[in-house]
Amino acid sequence: MNENLNKEIENKNNFSNTGIFVKKNFLNENKFKKLLNESENIFNNKIDNSTLGAQATTFKPNFFSITCPTLSINLNLFEIAIDILDEMKNLDIKFTKDNFELTNIDILKDTTKELFWHTDNTKDFYRAFIYLKGGKKDSGAFKCMVGTHMRDYEVNHKLSSEIIKRKNLESKIVVCDYEPGSLIVADINAFHSNSIKKNDRIIMIFDYQRKDINIGGSFLPIKTTDITNKVINNLNLFSFKGSNENKRHHGIEKRLNNIGNTTKPNAILLRSVARYFKEKIKFW
Repeated sequence: MNENLNKEIENKNNFSNTGIFVKKNFLNENKFKKLLNESENIFNNKIDNSTLGAQATTFKPNFFSITCPTLSINLNLFEIAIDILDEMKNLDIKFTKDNFELTNIDILKDTTKELFWHTDNTKDFYRAFIYLKGGKKDSGAFKCMVGTHMRDYEVNHKLSSEIIKRKNLESKIVVCDYEPGSLIVADINAFHSNSIKKNDRIIMIFDYQRKDINIGGSFLPIKTTDITNKVINNLNLFSFKGSNENKRHHGIEKRLNNIGNTTKPNAILLRSVARYFKEKIKFW
């Protein structure tokens, strides 16, 4: 690991070579506090369904997501997505609302183990992360091997220790240990991972992909109050119609299609509820 790489990824002029960019203090204090407080309220009251979408879904232990954040968070997440794209325009002129579209918004909370090194094997697909809580070396800091988005060899998905050693990839590792409110934009064709989460991590995720490649994503429900002039002037960014039938495994669309409901519960929903109560019992 080379900590000097952090200075490189904080320079927008290096993005084409590194495949990753970090902007500190992307969110102002008021916006940051509101997003964190509203997210924690939903995560701490997991099956409170008083607000549409204000429900935490879990597909595995210690990993939760807000079912439909665009409806339940009382802040315009679509305007934040526009602000992120504006930041991305400074990295490469190709990032415009006519060339790229937003395909997912997620808010996640987890205290899971370190994620293995892998690639999503995607071209023209970029993921933006905003730390709301954690993001340090012991609370889920994003990790990336700089420059590996341009590699000339193939890896199916998971990166083996043999390839790491043979390609000297240890020297390319950068750990995005930054304060909450920071923005990270990454080409996830690069090898990436995250650190162990001894403490809670809450993170926002925005996915952008080149139009018409449809390699997976989710439709994005919107509140009428969020249809502001800013959103209207950037409608091309929100042209994604949802995944093909065989690709409904991302974000909001995955949760609404797979989790089931209380009138027709399935095994996933029942396991989710069991996890909720198991966690609450710890504090009784």
